[in-house]
Amino acid sequence: MAKDNRKVPAKKLDYDALSREDLVRLLRHLEARTEKKVGLIWDQTALAQDKAINEDFVVTDAVTSLHSGKQGPYDNLVIEGDNYDSLRWLHMTHKGKVQCIYVDPPYNTGYANFCYADRFETSQWLEFLSVRLRLAKDLLSDDGVILVSIDDANRDLLRLLMDDIFPGLFVGSFVTKTREQTNSGEHHFFSRDHDHVLVYANEGFNFNGKKKTYEMYSNPNNDPRGDFRLSDLTFGFDYLNRPNQFYPLENPATGQVYLCNPNRVWVYASEKRLKPGKKIRTETMEEFISRDQINWPDNPKFVVWETLDDVYVAIDRKEVPHSGKAPLLFRGLPESYLLELVGKEIAWGTPSFKRFKADLHNDTQPVSSWIRPTPHKKDADPERCEMVASYNQEGTKVLRAIFGSTEFDYPKPLSLLTELVRQATKPNSLVLDFFAGSGTTAHAVLAVNAEDGGNRRFIMCSEQNGKQLCSDVLAERLRRVINGYADVKGTGGNFAYLRASTLPVEHIPLGTPSVVRGAKLKDDQVWTILQTMHGCPLQLASKGTAHAILDGGAIVYSPDGAKDDVALVRTLARKSKVTVYSWTARNFASLKNNTNVTIQSLPEALLSRFPK
Repeated sequence: MAKDNRKVPAKKLDYDALSREDLVRLLRHLEARTEKKVGLIWDQTALAQDKAINEDFVVTDAVTSLHSGKQGPYDNLVIEGDNYDSLRWLHMTHKGKVQCIYVDPPYNTGYANFCYADRFETSQWLEFLSVRLRLAKDLLSDDGVILVSIDDANRDLLRLLMDDIFPGLFVGSFVTKTREQTNSGEHHFFSRDHDHVLVYANEGFNFNGKKKTYEMYSNPNNDPRGDFRLSDLTFGFDYLNRPNQFYPLENPATGQVYLCNPNRVWVYASEKRLKPGKKIRTETMEEFISRDQINWPDNPKFVVWETLDDVYVAIDRKEVPHSGKAPLLFRGLPESYLLELVGKEIAWGTPSFKRFKADLHNDTQPVSSWIRPTPHKKDADPERCEMVASYNQEGTKVLRAIFGSTEFDYPKPLSLLTELVRQATKPNSLVLDFFAGSGTTAHAVLAVNAEDGGNRRFIMCSEQNGKQLCSDVLAERLRRVINGYADVKGTGGNFAYLRASTLPVEHIPLGTPSVVRGAKLKDDQVWTILQTMHGCPLQLASKGTAHAILDGGAIVYSPDGAKDDVALVRTLARKSKVTVYSWTARNFASLKNNTNVTIQSLPEALLSRFPK
């Protein structure tokens, strides 16, 4: 049957049915299409709008029966609800405070059994991630990093999207092995057995690196400068690219001359090659020689060529020093270089550089872009910093050990997340995962804390999705990890369980506290916001006046500005700075001139931090 190539008429858009927000999106889309640029543009107007994207205000309620740790205060948070709502709430409470974000979002594969909706058209997938990643960007601290897992098929799309959201912040990517090679169901005899972790970071971020091994350092000659090791004295430029670093190197103690590799010239320039008046930023070869930092071969074989013709004869006979199988002299090299060899003792071998341990700038090696799977750990090169992780099946095994069954599909391996947490965090870092799934990221944070005594904190955001995923899998997993399971010792720690919901923003009218309070916005919801906004460990819910002591200060929530609350603030202000939040801030007018007291009027203090 012949293929019908007739063009299907495009469906007309009913502009009258579009909301104000949809019309704004359409206008922005049309403006973007008129601009010439290289990047990622997707048809946002064709989307079924994300139900979570609205102007509602987000609140959280503590579900005390699901907390881990009966009394608190709670260092860590598990937030149940749509992660777009959770991110908007966190924008109000944690903007600029998160040091590490890791997420493993849906991969746009079309599999229906993924815990998050995973049947996206490409434009829907991009928009779904875009609105969440833009909020996440605002949460990062000045030294913060975001790491995002993605499969091979969607890596480039995600890279373009993140380049747009995090311009200039791309660091690189890790490649992670997900399984052993297989040809089952694959095309072109190519095994898709790897994922990627894209890394974007603010200027102040650095990976921790891996402790260097000093096994190669020794001091056989009792050098007063201490232990050293021998390293290469050449680097990867040839004599055409670096002519000033292509020269015969003479040992001043013996007069013997060592040939320079035409394909790998000396690292350091020679004073003899510098033009008059020219200076270089690094030290010269002669300076290192004078400090006895060049290691010369012992008793080398040598030859003397009396004329330039003798040099060419030796070249033709290949009777010259070699580097591996490659001769260090050949026809075509500058004649001026060959003339410098005439009448000298030309030695076999290559000098090396004495690298002293005391001269090292740091005691760690940088992180490699490859994460080697644990089955190959014995093959690891000790000179390279390769992070070790296991295959994805390890994630399933860990869940089975905790629950006795598999409670979640496709969990990331704990070893991978543990290595990422080790590398990307400091002992007091705050870690966020807003696609938390079964809670592997939080498990890794608890494990690393138990390992090094750190006080890293986590915020995990997850949905229930009909599986009671957040309460029965994520929270229960962490509870068992904290307290111990099977033969595994508990890590210790705690978390508060919060349930996110929304309120129409008109329920928070400015200047009408009597309407706001009551059934609309509860005192305990406000107190939870204020504590987290100031970085306090979360205390149990408050039914009225509440206060918390911070490092160097205090916060007070006084719903009505009662006289007792004014007295409390006056007492606290004698010792430290106090920030007061109240619906009736005017009742604190008597403290207006107290330099230790700051009065914040609600709801302005909340809405000013809430994303528009």
